[in-house]
This record gives sequence, C-alpha cells and structure tokens, in this order.
Amino acid sequence: MKGRQKSSGSSSHVRFSGSERENAHDRWYRAVAPYYDQLYDRSRTARAYPFLQHLFLRYGPIHEVLDVACGSFALDLPLVRRGYEVVGRDRSKDMLRVARGALKAVGRNADLDEADMRTLHLSREFDALLCLGTAFNYVTSPSDVRRTLAVFRRHLRGGGLLVLDLTNFDAW
Repeated sequence: MKGRQKSSGSSSHVRFSGSERENAHDRWYRAVAPYYDQLYDRSRTARAYPFLQHLFLRYGPIHEVLDVACGSFALDLPLVRRGYEVVGRDRSKDMLRVARGALKAVGRNADLDEADMRTLHLSREFDALLCLGTAFNYVTSPSDVRRTLAVFRRHLRGGGLLVLDLTNFDAW
C-alpha cells in the first residue's frame, strides 16, 4: 500500500495522494456495498428521519431534496415513503445498485445516478440538500471544500436548507 507515514506524538497517520485515496474509496465501497446497511448503526438510521422531518418543518416548506452522497438510500427511503421527491447521487455505482434494490423492494422510484459531489451539475435547484454520514470527510483539500460548498450553494434554492453531517475521527 502506497502512502507516506507521518508520526506525531503517540498517534500515526498515513497520508495518500488524491488518486490513491479515490481508488481506495472505490475499492472499499465495491467490497462493502452488499453489507453496508448491516455494518452501520441502525439506530442512527432510525433517528435520522425524525431529525430531518423536524428540520424540514422548521425551515421549510421542503418538497424537493437532493442527497449528494445517497449511498444505500437508507436515510432517504423514509422521506420518499412520505412523499418527498428525493434525487440521489453517489460516487459508487455499487452503492447505487443497493439503493435501486431498496427502492424496488418498497415499490418506489427515485432519480438516482452516479456523480461526485465535488463536480455535480444538475440543471435545477432543491429545497434541501443532504450530505450525511461520513461523506463530506472525503472532501479533503481546502480547494475541494470550497468547490464542493459552491456546488451545494448552486443546487439550493434561495433560503434552501443544507444538512451537512461532519464526523471528527480525530476525537476517537
């Protein structure tokens, strides 16, 4: 495995180039896609809908939602079931395959397609944009953060709601 080892104090980190990181990302999601929802905390998924519903009611009205890293669509299914139009994008075609299967299993449909949130360009705006889980942690350089936030802004209607979940792995 390529990478540079950097040691500071009692912890060490491996740093990868952008292409190495993206290749590792793709391999990881290809391997775990069929098991993804079983690997992650289901109670978090169960808590997500009431939290999102609270935000949508407080900052709405919300009807059209873009999830820029929809993964298996587990966090979006409750929204679709309750009548929200959810458009899902994800970098992993393997995760999108799982998402399509989940939608089919509940007799629903949604606009799903492969896309990278850093370069996403849809010809429409949304009432809300979701970037949940660890997705934003994959945006690692300052220039990519700026570019991605500009993409988010371009896809939100004026006064739209951005729900951005940040996980701080250094806290562990």
